[in-house]
Amino acid sequence: MMPATIPGSPTNLTFTSVSSSKIQISWSFDNKLNGGTPITDFAVYWDNGMPGNSVIAAATTGLWGTYTTPPGSITAGTTYGFWVVAINYIGVGTPSNKISALAS
Repeated sequence: MMPATIPGSPTNLTFTSVSSSKIQISWSFDNKLNGGTPITDFAVYWDNGMPGNSVIAAATTGLWGTYTTPPGSITAGTTYGFWVVAINYIGVGTPSNKISALAS
């Protein structure tokens, strides 16, 4: 039996809703990439897309494959970037591709 490892990357990041007040994303995850131990959480990272800017949020979503930004956290006319990681009992997996959208 192989020792457990960190999970692989979530895939198919998609914007399900983009407005001037909130952004919602969704993703999928192939459970065959769980690293040999169950996925315990997903974490969504996002920033305002400015080079060198730090992450605004690293919100955990449980086992849901969607995330909506909290009320009051989005500014119209700003571009936001999002990426997701899977988490298992071993640790944090490799990040997904980053997707960006303009809040408008």
